[in-house]
Amino acid sequence: MENNIKIKLWGVRGSTPCANPENMRYGGNTSCIQITIPGMDEFLIADCGTGFRNLGNEL
Repeated sequence: MENNIKIKLWGVRGSTPCANPENMRYGGNTSCIQITIPGMDEFLIADCGTGFRNLGNEL
């Protein structure tokens, strides 16, 4: 059994999305953080910014 907490960043741009070409290397979505804890069937979501759209697409 794995004992590591996993954190996935779906957006890290702060409070304003930036959808212009020079920001696409790291993405333009605002904050959305997925936290997976070993032994839990569900995961936690912190700060549902515009990055939540990509998380939802993966679900």
